[in-house]
Amino acid sequence: MDILFVHKFYFMCGGAERYLFETKDLLERHGDRVIPFSLQHPQNVESPYQEYFLPEVELTMAGKSLGEKLRLGMNAIWWPEAARKVEALIQETRPAVAHLHNIHNHISPSFLPVLRKAGIPIVQTLHDHQLICPHWRLFAHGERCERCKPHRYYMTTLHNCKDSRPASLLASVEAYVHHWSGVFERNVARFIAPSHYLRDKFIEFGMPGDQITVIPHFVDTTRYPANFEPGDEVLYTGRLNEGKGVATLIRAMARIPHVRLRILGDGHLRADLEKLRAELKADNVTFGGWLDGSKFYEEVARSKFVVIPSEGAESFGLAALEAFALGKPVVSTNSGGLAEVVDEGETGYTCPPGDPEALAEKIDLLARDHGKIRAMGRLARERTAARYAPARHLEALRSLYAQVMDR
Repeated sequence: MDILFVHKFYFMCGGAERYLFETKDLLERHGDRVIPFSLQHPQNVESPYQEYFLPEVELTMAGKSLGEKLRLGMNAIWWPEAARKVEALIQETRPAVAHLHNIHNHISPSFLPVLRKAGIPIVQTLHDHQLICPHWRLFAHGERCERCKPHRYYMTTLHNCKDSRPASLLASVEAYVHHWSGVFERNVARFIAPSHYLRDKFIEFGMPGDQITVIPHFVDTTRYPANFEPGDEVLYTGRLNEGKGVATLIRAMARIPHVRLRILGDGHLRADLEKLRAELKADNVTFGGWLDGSKFYEEVARSKFVVIPSEGAESFGLAALEAFALGKPVVSTNSGGLAEVVDEGETGYTCPPGDPEALAEKIDLLARDHGKIRAMGRLARERTAARYAPARHLEALRSLYAQVMDR
């Protein structure tokens, strides 16, 4: 089967991209051809179809003329060139189905009617909350936020959710145009939610339940070098941005100075977080840079266990599955889909988001018991291999493709 994959990035820069490339690899290993459509970028993975990619989008507005700013804003809402490029690509490749990932703010949905006119059914994986929240994560100004429910997208501008009036206004306008035009609902045959939490949340915000199918992400545990022995440090891996709960984590660690934490990641809050560590005299916390590939897996495997302190609603919990595959239990918040992935007291511990005292208690509880760390790590890997096997994901994905192709 020939499958068109559409995503705004074609290089590794986050969880959505990790899923994209691993799913592409899974499908291709089982005989399918995946045809990518994305934006050009210096870091892109090489592709025989990159001539069809859209020009790189530079979202930084500083130094741009008013005309350039307006053009970028309009393209985020409806980019005609995306429709032209996709039309040329499908004429060349003739895919049987199109699988959308994250296109918001970059590619725009202008190409969806082109696919529908060509008789190519569309499915879309919901990697975040973008279709119901212009700020995409139901989180703003340090707290959970659902003011936009239902379809009150002006709230993003009113409360300046993106910390920029122009950016917040653009996000509101984009959401209203796409909602009023029905461009997603009319053209996408089925949405894929990686968790029951995300499906329920979209239904709560007004999307029909029969349009959403739950297919959890997957992890191939055979490709992860498990190490059940506890290391010397607890580990956080991820972006240092709003909603990730890293400030709460540092406050928690200041309460348990006998436990060491290493933070692997980067983001625009790094300087603020390093300042917070200094203010709290949390000398048991160290920062490292962003790692990927084998070095990333080695660091996780050498850790004591992994902490995921998310405060924004997580659509799934892929970081937890990767820790499990490496034989490490997880201490996380019960935010969003994370609560479905971490089995309380069996593969890790959970606590409410934004509560440094509760987080410190759970980290300390696990850190003191190396026998529990080993047992939880083994069970976590076993359950991940059974529940989130690539074969199960492949079967569910192909079944959904077949359903929308038969409509």
